[in-house]
Parts: sequence; structure tokens; C-alpha cells
Amino acid sequence: MYSNALGLGGAQGTQDAQGAFQAGPGYDYAVKQGLQGVMRNASSLGNIASGNTAMALQDRGNQLANQEYGGWLNRLQGMDQLGLQTAGAQAGVSQGLGDRLLGLAGDRAGINWAADTGTGAARGNYEMGKDQSGANIFGGIMGGLNLGARLLGGGMGG
Repeated sequence: MYSNALGLGGAQGTQDAQGAFQAGPGYDYAVKQGLQGVMRNASSLGNIASGNTAMALQDRGNQLANQEYGGWLNRLQGMDQLGLQTAGAQAGVSQGLGDRLLGLAGDRAGINWAADTGTGAARGNYEMGKDQSGANIFGGIMGGLNLGARLLGGGMGG
């Protein structure tokens, strides 16, 4: 409404804003009271049907309309500012939530990486241990065969 009242909504927007302003109870009351005051004054002077009274009525109506319209614009501007502040606050909350979710995702990724890395290392150590055990068994067999060959060879030659 504020944008329309400033003329930013085109002719139709301006017309809509003026209609909303004139439909407001404050404007209607102020105009009626102001015009009645002019009429009472003219009546008390006996000039109710004069051209001066007609001009006074028009001037008073215009003054009240301008004054009330300015106040109405100020109230609309305050509402417009409140809307902007609310939108800014909502954006800040959304950004904070997004930052927090990003942090949680990073934390989770770090935990998963550490778990995966730890699991991989444990698996690698297990496989190396199996290989080492196999090598130790093979070495033991070969050592036993070597000992056996020496004993058999030494006993036969001696």
C-alpha cells in the first residue's frame, strides 16, 4: 500500500491507495468535523450561503485531506519498515540455521571419515597380521625342514 501511495504501483495503485485512505475512519471523521466547524462559523455569522463559505469549506477539506494523508503515509511507512526489519530478522535466523546445519554436516563428515579411516586401518592391520602369521608359519616349516635335512645329512655322513 505504501508503494502504491507513493505512486510506484501506477495509476491503478495510486487510485487503490487513495481509496483505502478515504475509506479509513480517521479521515472521514476529521473531514466531517472540520466541515461542520466551518459551517457552524458561517452560520453564526449569517454567511452560510456565501462564496466565502464555499471557499472556506473547500480549503478546510483540502487542508484536512493533506494533513491526514501525510499522517497516513507516515503510518504506512512505519509498517513498511517493520516488514523490512522482520524480513531481515527472518533472513538472519535462516542464515544461522543454515550455518549450523552446514557445521553439523561437516562434523558428521569428519566423524564418518575418522570411522572409515579407523576401520580401514584396522582392516589393513588385520590383513598384515594374517600375512605375517602366514609368513611365520612358512618360515617355521622351512626352518624345520632345514633342521631335518641337516640332521639326516649329518647323521648319514658321520
